[in-house]
Amino acid sequence: MIKLDQISDSVWDYCTPIYEGHISIIKLKNKLVFIDSGREPITAKNVRLEAEKQFKLPAKQLILTHQHWDHVFGNQAFKDCEIISSKATLEDMKSYMTTYWTDENIAKMKEEEPETFADFRIVFPNITFEREYQITDEKITIEIYQGDGHSAGNSYIFIPEEKILITGDLLFSGMTPFFGDPNADIFTWLEVYQNMLDLSPKKIIPGHGEITDKGEILNQINYFERCINWMKKYIENGYLKEELDTRKDFPVLKSMDIEGFDELVKSSIRRTYDVVKEKLDG
Repeated sequence: MIKLDQISDSVWDYCTPIYEGHISIIKLKNKLVFIDSGREPITAKNVRLEAEKQFKLPAKQLILTHQHWDHVFGNQAFKDCEIISSKATLEDMKSYMTTYWTDENIAKMKEEEPETFADFRIVFPNITFEREYQITDEKITIEIYQGDGHSAGNSYIFIPEEKILITGDLLFSGMTPFFGDPNADIFTWLEVYQNMLDLSPKKIIPGHGEITDKGEILNQINYFERCINWMKKYIENGYLKEELDTRKDFPVLKSMDIEGFDELVKSSIRRTYDVVKEKLDG
């Protein structure tokens, strides 16, 4: 059962049971624009069918906030649409074909979850931009900004007329964010948060977790500052990166009830070491 939650006059959202991820829909005069396609092709297909049925409008565009699998593996449900992402996101997706998304790994995924991934295939963006992109309608403007931070090319979407912000994984609502991507940079991420606050959003659809407001951005800023200060002291006291896995006192917010969460946290801690040490070394 697909239930679309109305966020504003023009925005609806579907929150997936797995990972509390989001597929969002923006209703324009003559078309629907989707934000992220989620982890499961069948779910993306059903969300599209429900939205087209409910609004009696065709899906024409899909905007990808970034390249991580739980946001793009439903892309095949939109293969007939314009699929829009930052140039860096497309480049990372292509690079994943020789690292994470190899034929062997995809075959294993299909074997483990045949009901979900039996006919799965990777579908790439066909329109890319650098830094900013805009979609306009009679009453609504969709502003897309490349912010980086969580990963290279990470983007967020803002609708100024309704003050709606859709962040992708640049915001995890009520839970520990993931900042273990090889290109994650929490210093850049903090700058993105300030840019988001400058937009004065009224409602925010995060990458994961409940619909929220700018108070959650402030919470995450506080969390990142705690992480940075912890790591500065760790490095200044002469501890090594190799010793990080033995430490249990790194700041962590609410855990996610998913397999591999502890390893995600460890990768975030290791990446924090790299970016903080680089900053300290000047």
